[in-house]
Amino acid sequence: MKDGSGQAYLIGSALKQRRYASRFTGGPFSGFETSCEFVPSENPDGSLNYQCYATRFLQSKDRICGQGLDWATYRTYASRSEADIVDGTPKLAATCNDNDSCYDDDDPPGAKAGWNLHPDAKSPVTYDRSLPQLDAEAMISMMNDEPAWLNACLTNRRYPAASPAQ
Repeated sequence: MKDGSGQAYLIGSALKQRRYASRFTGGPFSGFETSCEFVPSENPDGSLNYQCYATRFLQSKDRICGQGLDWATYRTYASRSEADIVDGTPKLAATCNDNDSCYDDDDPPGAKAGWNLHPDAKSPVTYDRSLPQLDAEAMISMMNDEPAWLNACLTNRRYPAASPAQ
């Protein structure tokens, strides 16, 4: 499959990922954790669709920010995370998911942000040192592959606590 430029879609996706990641320092906790599977379609014929869901971790200096999409109970769930690296180990500092009203740059001033700034130590967010640095199939599942919140998370040490909504 080719995009509008004639470039193979998956190659173009991988190059786009590389360009975006190059804005940050990177590090051992950067990468993609992707799962591809056949999920039920909305068609009454019982057909299946091939979908890839991923969590993307980007690292800038001693900060890791993650964006994830998962499939369960016939719907997609989004999640976000922020961790600080302390003595070489990621320490989860904030999480946000579909159940929380995560603040985005396009939200009106004063919108309620739902970042959990005191996540449970038993949170399902894990940080692996051996993740693939690029995953072209993951891009398919990322609705907005360069979200403003992710840039803020990686460049503003006070984010998400300093988001305009809080």
